[in-house]
Amino acid sequence: MRNIIALSKVMLLNKLGSLLGNKKKKKAKREGSSTLVRSIIMLAVLFLLMFASFFFIANTLGKLARQADFLLELGEVLSLAFIVIIILFSITFVYSTFFTAKDNDLWLPMPIKTNEIFVARFISCMATIYYIELVSIIPFLLGFTFGAKLPFEAILGQIIYIVLLPIPIIAVFFMFTLLISHFFDFQRHRKFFDGLMFAVIIIGSLSFSVLMSIGGERIGSLTEEIQLAEDPTALLEGLKTQFTTISNAISWSLFITFFSRYMFVGGLWAIVGPLLMAVAGVLLFFLAVLFSRKSYTRVLYAPSAPSNKKSVKKTKHKALKRNQHPIWVIFVRDLKNVMRSTTYLFNVLFAPLIALLAMTLSMVISFVASGDPNMDVSNAPSFSSMALTNYPALTFIILISLINFLNAMNFTSGTSFTREGTHISVIKSYPIKLRHLLYGKLILGTSFSAIIYFVILLTFFIIAGGAFHLFIIFLLCGIITIIALNYISIFFDLRFPYLNWTTELQAVKQNKNIIFNMLIGFGVLLVNIIYLLIIIFAQLPLYAAVIMVVVTFGAIIAGFEIHINKKGNALLDYLQV
Repeated sequence: MRNIIALSKVMLLNKLGSLLGNKKKKKAKREGSSTLVRSIIMLAVLFLLMFASFFFIANTLGKLARQADFLLELGEVLSLAFIVIIILFSITFVYSTFFTAKDNDLWLPMPIKTNEIFVARFISCMATIYYIELVSIIPFLLGFTFGAKLPFEAILGQIIYIVLLPIPIIAVFFMFTLLISHFFDFQRHRKFFDGLMFAVIIIGSLSFSVLMSIGGERIGSLTEEIQLAEDPTALLEGLKTQFTTISNAISWSLFITFFSRYMFVGGLWAIVGPLLMAVAGVLLFFLAVLFSRKSYTRVLYAPSAPSNKKSVKKTKHKALKRNQHPIWVIFVRDLKNVMRSTTYLFNVLFAPLIALLAMTLSMVISFVASGDPNMDVSNAPSFSSMALTNYPALTFIILISLINFLNAMNFTSGTSFTREGTHISVIKSYPIKLRHLLYGKLILGTSFSAIIYFVILLTFFIIAGGAFHLFIIFLLCGIITIIALNYISIFFDLRFPYLNWTTELQAVKQNKNIIFNMLIGFGVLLVNIIYLLIIIFAQLPLYAAVIMVVVTFGAIIAGFEIHINKKGNALLDYLQV
């Protein structure tokens, strides 16, 4: 037990260090402490912003569900959603923590049993999932509980559920992955299995997105009811029917949601269900411990995959060519660094494309499934033209909000310096200006998001038949917002880089800048919602919306440019391993 506690403490401290930023060698200890404090405060502020947003949304949904009496149907949908979230994250955490960790060699000379290492890593994995729950699930549950005014037994059931849910999920995935490891060597074929795990996560996300859009047959009639209604009764009944339809579609998942569906309603089963899940989780945990004693040793001490020294050497010692501009050289180097790695390619660059695909697929399925001719896909040109002609300012803000949301999924700029790892000294030794270095690294993330926005905007204007000058205005304003958001991401990564990683998966999954990137996008989305409300209530024209966007995001760009001129190469002092 003493070994387990000690190992768990070390692993948790390592995870905490990667989240808050590793301590760097400073001339004064006080400066290092102040950096850590500022990092904690910044993360706390971002967390509170996200917490408040989720709480407000869930609180409103809880009030509507209680008023229209569809708590049980909504509970089934939310239960499945929460479990899917934990499962998708657990796939990555279990694979990277138990099977492809780089610290296995450290345990060889130590008097530690295999099952002790397993339990310590199990606790570390649970702590990571608790963090995911704290950010995404707990705020929603609290808001929903207060909004629906759930009884005490429902609250107690939710506490048991949140605390013990990771146990059975981690145990099941560990045993399943351990079984696969008997036939395939994860260490020697790591790139293949990294891509496979990512594909599983994407397929699971898309499948769940499609599943949640099954209720599309009610969209058309629900829209008509809301338009004809003089009171909110039609809206409540439409919501009830919508969630009832989805609940019936996921009836096959009753054996999964059985333990948690009643904690959104109350009653005795709100406690009994999570307790039964806890018993099953404990049994699965001890079964996983038994499996680890028999089979985990071979995986734990398997030889690591041989590194491709040639490619690393080329990347590390790439010389600057005199006939090329430094910005272009840095951009090409960064592009090759991302393209050569499946981890960076799918987790960093292609994430917004996957999010866009999921959104498009859900919307198309909902429209096709609706029986209302007004919601037919063939009516898209007339609907788009009407929106652009009658509500140009609202359409403008909605399109800007869409690209801001997708840009939040683009982690290219948010990991610009982190991806260099221990080779960051090579970048610092380049005889180029800091501005050229930042611009070169800024181009990749900015251009990729800009291309996505260009395709979305061009498709919309072709369908709507909008004027060319409006297309140019929308495009330029969108690019300004993209540049501003990428400025924020790259400067945060410059200020708090995570350089002491051993695997590329750690550089992405254990990097706090990824979370910051998403929270910034979410915060900007809230700003866009405020702009929408201002435009609606003040009935502002298009040029007013354009001015608001250009002034806001232009000020961000100008602020960072002033900061570059003021600090200069002193900003590179933060890039220390």
